[in-house]
Amino acid sequence: LWPEAQVLLANTVGNMSAGYGSAPWHWYFSSALPRALTLAYPLALLAPAVAPHPAAEFALLPLAAVSLYSLLPHKELRFVLYAVPPLNVAAAAALAALRARLPAAPRTGPRRALAVAGRLGLAAAVAASLALVGASLAAARLNYPGAHALMQLHRTVRPDRRTRVHIGVDAAMSGVSRFLELPAPWRYSKAENLPAADLQSFSHLLVGSNVAPVAGFELLHEEQGFARASLRPPFLLTEPKIHVLSRKAERVDRRRAPPEAEPRRGAGGDFFL
Repeated sequence: LWPEAQVLLANTVGNMSAGYGSAPWHWYFSSALPRALTLAYPLALLAPAVAPHPAAEFALLPLAAVSLYSLLPHKELRFVLYAVPPLNVAAAAALAALRARLPAAPRTGPRRALAVAGRLGLAAAVAASLALVGASLAAARLNYPGAHALMQLHRTVRPDRRTRVHIGVDAAMSGVSRFLELPAPWRYSKAENLPAADLQSFSHLLVGSNVAPVAGFELLHEEQGFARASLRPPFLLTEPKIHVLSRKAERVDRRRAPPEAEPRRGAGGDFFL
């Protein structure tokens, strides 16, 4: 009667989600939120102490909700992603409060150096945060090789009634969704654990680059994905992630083909069969 309640009980009381992996209780606070908020994270934690009372609630309530989620062994950033916007608001309030506490900048003296250094430090923090967000956005774009591979397949292949695409686990986990599927004659399947014989019914396969070669198929496209960051250009390094395989064209054995009839010359000099 209430499927949402069944899912809630299965993942909390039954702890079924732990079968997909688990993380330490502090993972949201020590890994997920720092990576999502970058330099705004320490400011958000500081907001209850330095920001006005209404702004502090933008930090306390999301952090309390994240604490409840921390009780579950299975953790994913998407579970607490809703906490990022209010925590950014709290970080902005903390930044404004810190700037208001900076002393005025007189013409000379040590107070001027302190005031200028404080303002430059806040400006540098904002600039560094923007740079980190830009770099993360560029890396995130490379994290969906499955989606890019499927779009490349759509651009390359002219479909017909025999076109059937099997989407493997690696491709499904890296961006392929129903939103990318095209109407007929395109047909798709995400069936898992198919035997090799069943794969022969598909015209194209999207598989991980580490998957062994599939008999009867050849490589059509290799999609790169994010591997790691580097301090030297090109900064964001990639590696093969998804292979798009196409069924090999059937070859006709001409040695077994029936011999062609020899043309005969007609009376008027024309050839006919």
